[in-house]
Amino acid sequence: MQKIENGLIKIPSNQKFSVKGISKIKVAKQYIEKFNITEIKEPRYTYKNGKWYLTGCYEDNINVKQKETTFIGLDWGIKNFMTTSTGEYLNYPEEVSREYMRIRKLQSIKDKKKKDSNNYKKVLNKLSKAYERFDNLKNNFIEQTTTKLCRDYNVAVEDLTNAKIVSSNRNRRRL
Repeated sequence: MQKIENGLIKIPSNQKFSVKGISKIKVAKQYIEKFNITEIKEPRYTYKNGKWYLTGCYEDNINVKQKETTFIGLDWGIKNFMTTSTGEYLNYPEEVSREYMRIRKLQSIKDKKKKDSNNYKKVLNKLSKAYERFDNLKNNFIEQTTTKLCRDYNVAVEDLTNAKIVSSNRNRRRL
């Protein structure tokens, strides 16, 4: 358990890793104030693409009001990302498709560069950042959508591993 003091959290020195020049990680004030965070349980430190990230748990004392909720069915699709039983289609936001097109353009540019040249390395760096941004946008959309659906509806999960699905040989690979 790590306490947050003045918007900073100490990196413990008895861990299996050590970071030169860094003894504290800054926590954004907007999250501390919004969620009233005073300490983080089970902190995990991650280094990714030149940045340090802190993840962990915190206690929340919000009383949840019980309300009548309805059930909803979800279907993952090929044409649409998700379809609900109410007939609503949920698709990725426009930023995700724009980032996908940006990745395709960067891949095309990379293919035209001479391998191991400085310009090739620059494009590779841009490409890795674009892939990370693309994954973050997708994961953010999925997390926000599922959280919203879970708050509004009761969700049940169906296991199809033992279902006897009879199909022709042509459709077997798709299933």
